[in-house]
Amino acid sequence: MVAKIVSGKKVAGIVHYNEDKVDQRHAQLLMASGFAADIRSLTLNMKINRFRQLTRLNAATKTNAIHISLNFHHKDRLDSTRLSAIARQYMEGIGFGNQPYLVYQHLDVHHPHLHIVSTNIRRDGSRIDVHGIGYRLSEPVRKQIEREHSLTVAEGRSEKQEIEKIMAPRQLDYGQKATKKSLSKLIRAVREHYVYGSLPEFNAILKTFNAVAVPGTAGSRMEQNRGLLYSVLDENGKPVGVPIKASALSGQPILRNLEKDFVQKQELKPGLKPGLKVKIELALNSKVSSLEGFKKVLSRYNIDLVVARSKEGRVFGLSYIDHESKIIIKGSELGKSYAAFGLVARFGRAQKIPVRENDDQRAISLQHAEQFVTGKGQGLMPDLNFLLEPGEGLAIPTVNKRKKKKKRSQERGQQR
Repeated sequence: MVAKIVSGKKVAGIVHYNEDKVDQRHAQLLMASGFAADIRSLTLNMKINRFRQLTRLNAATKTNAIHISLNFHHKDRLDSTRLSAIARQYMEGIGFGNQPYLVYQHLDVHHPHLHIVSTNIRRDGSRIDVHGIGYRLSEPVRKQIEREHSLTVAEGRSEKQEIEKIMAPRQLDYGQKATKKSLSKLIRAVREHYVYGSLPEFNAILKTFNAVAVPGTAGSRMEQNRGLLYSVLDENGKPVGVPIKASALSGQPILRNLEKDFVQKQELKPGLKPGLKVKIELALNSKVSSLEGFKKVLSRYNIDLVVARSKEGRVFGLSYIDHESKIIIKGSELGKSYAAFGLVARFGRAQKIPVRENDDQRAISLQHAEQFVTGKGQGLMPDLNFLLEPGEGLAIPTVNKRKKKKKRSQERGQQR
């Protein structure tokens, strides 16, 4: 289990963020502790006002919102009852058992995870000290929960952080034992956590971490044995060092075994598409006017856009790699408007439309929203303030009524 605690300045924004997920059917409210009403009868205002009752007791404390995420391994079989029990045990363990809190189960990634909303202002107006809460309280209770519930041990790091650490190019010693060890760890992590449906898709993911799997040439012994060669890539995407046979790596990532992954993982794609579409729409709504601009905005959502071009430079295919939900999907699988033809046509039209000042402001606001989606924000709430007032600052178009021209006969009559 991986636990992450983020503090912010306005609890209402955190509630809105999770409630929007519920409205999009990407999350469900699992439990509400410290609320004097049944979970099914709680309105949005009731949830927000419960926290505001406490934060108003200590106006001097500006950072009073707490947003916690608990992430579990996809192999951990957890129903809503066990998830609720884990959330309650965790909150009690970090000293928030008597605080009001909401627990949301997010459904837009293929591993179980919870988002918990609370405040660090007590009933008497005093403040719960959250400085160093991660190593002081969260780590011990996290390990205890792992043991008691037989969960997969996370060792305090998220899977993405582990992959990034493994594949930092400066840490590799090309052609030596370190390269083999690093490749083994990377490939095992990708196979275990990412969803892909073919060798090109598997390779697209590997390339984002500077690695590639090369099949044998037609008619070769390697092709007959369904083998692969793995290489590390340099900053230009070129293989460097000595390639390593798949049979020499842990887990035997030969093509025959990968093909089993393709079949199993293909079934997971439909459930992850809606969440990816939401992020893509957010990127498109930032008024990008070129494919490169679109790619840059997507990267802030932790999404890599893979562009396939012909020898002449014509774009004929797009794939999206979402490193948050750990999936790669072709644009055509999401719909025509997300595929190469639809987006190239869209950006072709956008080039002819001048960007208004308000569009630029909207783009800035969307960039703030990215902060929490990608986990890069320092304080959550300032980044989500614009969600509370979606219409503020946007110009409302007005239509000037065209005056009807008077008929000449009427004009002559008036002159007489």
